[in-house]
Amino acid sequence: MGSPLSRRIVALVAAASLWTCPAAAVELSVAVAAHFAPTLAALSPQFQAQTGHAVRAASGSTGKLLAQITQGAPFDVLLAADAESARRIAAQGLAEADSQVAYAVGRLVLYSARPGLVDGQGAVLDSDRFGKLALANPKLAPYGAAAEAVLQRLGLLERSRARWVVGENIAQTFQFVYSGAADLGFVARAQVVARPGGSTWLVPTHLHPPLVHDGIVLSAARRKSAAQAAAARQLLGWLRTPHAQAVLVAAGYDAVAQTKAAP
Repeated sequence: MGSPLSRRIVALVAAASLWTCPAAAVELSVAVAAHFAPTLAALSPQFQAQTGHAVRAASGSTGKLLAQITQGAPFDVLLAADAESARRIAAQGLAEADSQVAYAVGRLVLYSARPGLVDGQGAVLDSDRFGKLALANPKLAPYGAAAEAVLQRLGLLERSRARWVVGENIAQTFQFVYSGAADLGFVARAQVVARPGGSTWLVPTHLHPPLVHDGIVLSAARRKSAAQAAAARQLLGWLRTPHAQAVLVAAGYDAVAQTKAAP
């Protein structure tokens, strides 16, 4: 039957019926930040049903995906975990700057698989009640950079460093904590929503830079064809529709402000 969350997501995406199939459908190759890959997988079938365009996703840390793009990986769309990465890739001439748009806003959570270990104020970080603290690589993953900023703001950065278990991306970081390899860790709220249980602290947003997730059409799409580039822009626009945003909120993200739509 699936979890209540999965049933809710299925119901939300099934309600979306606003887009019509184009005459020529394409397959989009999407580079997606690891935290968003499960949500994109839930959304992709409905996007295909409404537009005809299939989505083939490759996930990883935003930093690793950027490295692949600069090395010539023929992705059509980048769904990053921040805004700066999209701007950087556009500045290098590898993306269409006017297509950049926010598709979701992430929230950082301090999480433990052990009930009761993490308190509602995150005070456990300043205690001896844990051994290992997991976070994504701050140099590659925006969620890791946000975690590092939180520790800095709390005055715990250097004191905690010896306890760090660093994941290549936020998906690996969550597995460290979920499996018990780390006692607690900074992860995405969407990951905790997908696997409820344990104990959490929803980190106040003033403790770290905003986790605004931007997407952008990559230049490789237009090199393939004008239809490919148009479909890539259509995906970014579709992710901002009320139906898709409702799915994102159910999955643990905050909705984006409707101030700029993808062309």
